[in-house]
Amino acid sequence: MVLQAGGSRVHKADMTILLNAVAVILTANAILAFCIAFYFQIKVIQKVFGASDHEDSFIPWKALANPNSPQVNMGRFIAGQLYPELRRKWGRAVLYTVVSYATMFAYLGMMKLLGSASVG
Repeated sequence: MVLQAGGSRVHKADMTILLNAVAVILTANAILAFCIAFYFQIKVIQKVFGASDHEDSFIPWKALANPNSPQVNMGRFIAGQLYPELRRKWGRAVLYTVVSYATMFAYLGMMKLLGSASVG
């Protein structure tokens, strides 16, 4: 038993269950974030490639000279000139994924370092 502030007692087993539950929730959140980002990445590729000229698109020095090639259109998309609403959604999904994975790995790493629960 561990004595907490306020005089209440908490069993170590209960705390371990709580810490493992948080780890599972963070992992599920990271997987969900990846799925959302993957969905938006597919939408971006479909939009950019659908609006592009595919003539000589596989020859890099010719593709970059073509103002409507997939490579140039992807650069315009990232700059916000092409499909700005989709770019915002895509950017938020990617940021959400980065933050979710960083949080999950930081939490799991701290749990492993501190030895507070049975992780992996």
